[in-house]
Amino acid sequence: MLLVVPLAPVRPQPPPDHNHLLDFRPVWRNRPALAYILGYTVHCWELFGMRAWIVAFLAFSLTLAPAPGAWSPTTVATAGALVAMVASIVGADLAARVGRPRLVIGAMLSSAACSAAIGFLAGSPYVAVAVFSLVYAAAVQLDSAVLTTGAVQAATAGLRGATLALHSLLGFGAAFLGPVAVGWVLDLAGGRQEVAAWGMAFASLAAVGLLGPLAMLLTRAPDARPMKHAALRLLRLTAGYLLLFVGVLGLFLPVLQGVLFLALGLAILQHETAWGKRLNARLRRRFPGTFARADNLYLRARQRLRRLPRPWRRRSGPD
Repeated sequence: MLLVVPLAPVRPQPPPDHNHLLDFRPVWRNRPALAYILGYTVHCWELFGMRAWIVAFLAFSLTLAPAPGAWSPTTVATAGALVAMVASIVGADLAARVGRPRLVIGAMLSSAACSAAIGFLAGSPYVAVAVFSLVYAAAVQLDSAVLTTGAVQAATAGLRGATLALHSLLGFGAAFLGPVAVGWVLDLAGGRQEVAAWGMAFASLAAVGLLGPLAMLLTRAPDARPMKHAALRLLRLTAGYLLLFVGVLGLFLPVLQGVLFLALGLAILQHETAWGKRLNARLRRRFPGTFARADNLYLRARQRLRRLPRPWRRRSGPD
């Protein structure tokens, strides 16, 4: 009360068009605010899916690789919550330096990578899994404060309450559905006693998490052509990095053809990054047959994609 009483009262601004109390259509039309709302929805799905299942996952990992004297799963989860709180504050500070959209996209890609990896690491040494879970907790929370601040800043004057209402409604609705979806995938993939099942369950969070950067790009771009190019480049980068990740896993798991997936990932990334082009040329000399097969698969996929309808060309003309 000592902090609140001396403050001068602020009179809220009335809605610009005197909309009905439950009319959220003006919020949906505010594309910059909608970007942060949809990003927050994806964020909550991944965050609460991770929080709901991380203790059970760590307990499973501990049964596979006992570590006497190590932190218990509940202690690791508690430490993760503290790390996440610090990460949220650090993320807000970083956003002021590099820009909110860039920070959000980077954080979502990082947390999606952690989601895709952690489940398959269940059989690794427990201490390593515990440390990785702390990194995961930091990555998934890095953009939390940034998304809410962005929604408030982008809200139309007089509609901040409605904007935050939709922000919370979609966000915490996703927070309810995320853990349920993880459990459903876990059961479908073989149950809680299978490493692959845990890998697929957490990978489902990665699949949803990758929608966040795409939503940020789609809702913030005012023109269809820049939106198309930005979204397609993000999809190519995402596909390339995911294929590289599967390829690295395949180097250790006999059920996956690791070199082939690496070649497919580099076939995409060589057109997007300088290091991908260099690494592709180097590995191509060592595995010419595998890379030739990857090139064939890549070209066939591109030909099929080109046959799909392209509505933006009818609107904007040829590239």
